[in-house]
Amino acid sequence: MAMATSLNDEVDQELLKTEINHYSNTPEEYSDEDDNKTPEETVDVDAHWLHTAGFSDIVSQLTDGQDVKDDDMENITSTLTRKQADVLRKRVNSLSATLKSKSKSSTHTDVRDIFPERAEETEIKDFSSFDERSVQISGTPKNSKNDLPTITDNEESNYHIKFERSNSRKGVSDLPYCEIKDEDVTLISDLSKADVLKLHSFVFMELTAIFDDHGLNITKKKTKKKFKEFGIFGTSLQTLYDRDVKKHPDLLVPLILKQMIGFLQQKGLREEGILRVPGAMARIKQHRQVIEAKFPSGNFDWDHLDAKSSDVAGLLKQFLRELPQPLLTNEYIDAFSQVEEIKGVEAQVQALMMLFILLPDVHRNSLKLILAFLKLITENEEKNRMNLHNVSTIMAPNLFSTGKSKRDSSKPQTFQLHAATKCFKVVRLLIQYEKVWGIVPGFLLNQIRPPPTNKGFNIKKFFGRKDKSPNKTTALEEERKKKNRIKVTMGTSVSKDIHLHTGLTAGQVVEQILKEESVLSGSNLEGLKDKFLYEKGGNINCRKLNPNCRLMQAFRDNPFADWIISSKPPVS
Repeated sequence: MAMATSLNDEVDQELLKTEINHYSNTPEEYSDEDDNKTPEETVDVDAHWLHTAGFSDIVSQLTDGQDVKDDDMENITSTLTRKQADVLRKRVNSLSATLKSKSKSSTHTDVRDIFPERAEETEIKDFSSFDERSVQISGTPKNSKNDLPTITDNEESNYHIKFERSNSRKGVSDLPYCEIKDEDVTLISDLSKADVLKLHSFVFMELTAIFDDHGLNITKKKTKKKFKEFGIFGTSLQTLYDRDVKKHPDLLVPLILKQMIGFLQQKGLREEGILRVPGAMARIKQHRQVIEAKFPSGNFDWDHLDAKSSDVAGLLKQFLRELPQPLLTNEYIDAFSQVEEIKGVEAQVQALMMLFILLPDVHRNSLKLILAFLKLITENEEKNRMNLHNVSTIMAPNLFSTGKSKRDSSKPQTFQLHAATKCFKVVRLLIQYEKVWGIVPGFLLNQIRPPPTNKGFNIKKFFGRKDKSPNKTTALEEERKKKNRIKVTMGTSVSKDIHLHTGLTAGQVVEQILKEESVLSGSNLEGLKDKFLYEKGGNINCRKLNPNCRLMQAFRDNPFADWIISSKPPVS
């Protein structure tokens, strides 16, 4: 099969202009950053990076005029990959040098000037919560690097994905075929919030390492401080979700978004020109008024709306464009667009995997839902005449809030067209590889698993986790460890000893126990698909195991965990 020409990689400028002209509102203006940063700006950048990466105490230590000792830095970086350690040292050294230089000509810098108080409750809480897991530097005992876990080169490259450059597998245009090479993968949605919070620190450092390798900086836009708390359009995803989840506890995304996607998936998936053919503006305006009036109260029925697929597609695009906090967030939307400047599809995908994990839950879940829908559209190209190229061109301006630069305010469309063109290739990647978003690379999962004990160095205390030393475990647990046995519980009445052997999976254990229970109780196995095996405690907070997870390996990774079958994450 001959490779497709590079034409497929070029954006349709006219189609893109048409989509940009559909904007009803222009996002808030912002100023481009000057490449020549003042010392104050450098302090802000480096300090904010350390704060986001979970090292607020390093900032406090440096702003207090104290250097970070070599032994302390050695202990910290020993838990990181080589690239993560390099980016950390780079920011620490930069902040230290800048503060020393600034102190010669100005008064002492107060850390409170670098991190102002949090904004009002109505502000979207992006990633300011990272300070809750800040690493404690003071009082760290001296310790050899060999006493701490190390990340091997093999682990460092374990993203669980494999690209095929040969023509034996069908790809799209110049994009290589990608497959998930491991059946047993952990998704970000499988981890508890506490584990996700800890994971963010390592993910942010990994993302920075990728950007540093390609000469890029993770830039951030100015953000609004207040968002409206009423209505549907122009209301933040978080506000909509917080309102909806009270009535629908199992909801993962705002209800309006879920229902618009559901409508289009049911009635418009095979409709020619879906997303491209515009709906009637008068009808869209009328439908929007009905939604604003009835949807919040629950007195709304899509069947009574009498809307066409093109109308709902127009409503979806308006909804995304008018989000006060973009789908990709103010914090990381520029980083998403910069991925296009990274060389190599593999590195681009790895960066996008990191960015996807860093998104807040509701933004991540909403993006996943939208991308899965867009992928379905491209898979029905024979019916709807919408390929990856067309869908990416149309959705780029809607997924990215490009804004309007003050430097180019005389040519707002020129700026928006340039930004959308740059984002076009990123959207192609997001759609084409949508199945990999949410996968937690194996080496990062291992990094949030500190070992139970360390000679002279309590790494759990170091990372702010409660100490659950294996010395406190019972003799029965020690005996199971030797015999490769675990106890699996379900509710308060079921407790089974399971002998582990090579090839035994979590799904097989769940199926076995549920079948035994169904025979005893006389019930059917309808609930089988809704139950999973959870790994709780030990060196992790809580993880839902993939049904293909090899239990022998999971046990070796965390021999002091509890193993619980449940339809929801078990609570303490």
